Amino acid sequence: MKVTTKLAQLRADSGNISYEEISESTGINRQQLRELENGEANAMKRSFR
Repeated sequence: MKVTTKLAQLRADSGNISYEEISESTGINRQQLRELENGEANAMKRSFR
């Protein structure tokens, strides 16, 4: 399963948890989370530096 699919599924399963809540838990900023969920390639590189 792709990260984009998994992130979307996890958000849906949790009652559409906000990017803000995920950001606080993971340290990945909201913009990068949105890009990851939308499949934008550069987001992966920036998120895991």
